[in-house]
Amino acid sequence: MAQELVLGLFDSKLKPYRWAEQGVVKGADPDIVKEAAIRINVKINILTMPWKRILLLIKNGSLHGAIGGYKNAERLAYGIYTEVPLHYSYFSIFTLKGGKLYFTKIKDLYGKRVGRLSGYNFSDEFNLAVAQNNIFLTDANKRHQLFTMLQTKRLDAVIDAHSPTQIALKELKIDTIIALPKPVTQPRGSYLWFSKSAQISPDIIERFNQALKKMLQDGKIEQITLGYGFRYKP
Repeated sequence: MAQELVLGLFDSKLKPYRWAEQGVVKGADPDIVKEAAIRINVKINILTMPWKRILLLIKNGSLHGAIGGYKNAERLAYGIYTEVPLHYSYFSIFTLKGGKLYFTKIKDLYGKRVGRLSGYNFSDEFNLAVAQNNIFLTDANKRHQLFTMLQTKRLDAVIDAHSPTQIALKELKIDTIIALPKPVTQPRGSYLWFSKSAQISPDIIERFNQALKKMLQDGKIEQITLGYGFRYKP
């Protein structure tokens, strides 16, 4: 009988990586994990919940793991990460097509009105530039608000997660906003990871590792991400 693992998924809607419609979990991340689980004959139960609850339950072992999460020193103390990321994310600058804004470094944004989603953080250099009034920052709660401010020229640029923003622009049929070639941040992997306290068999984790590696080699991960409108490797 196949072992069942309970995996948490952050309940925030983030196309194309993860979201839920009428209680059905969708997105590249859960699809990749489902495929890996099938390949190694492990049953999984995916539960959507707030991120803070996911972290708490992984810490105390009440949750076997989570679909998606960045590596950092704090989480490595109580979590075990697979080797192959589910996706890579990075931030890009979005501006009006045909505009004169170019970007190679943060100083290129000096004197510009820049928008972002509330809670996003890019770099200490960017934060310092904002604090010193070299960059005029506007926060918004919704992505479409940033698009409107950009289109009405209340902003010179928007810094946002690359693939989710590209998907949103496509869904809204906006072709007047484009991403500049150079990203603001380096690509960062988001992983399937497991709780140390849940005492999962090391064999299970290693089999997930090998399955994800094989899926990367045989093109299955790329096939899944392309189906959601983005390339696996930036």
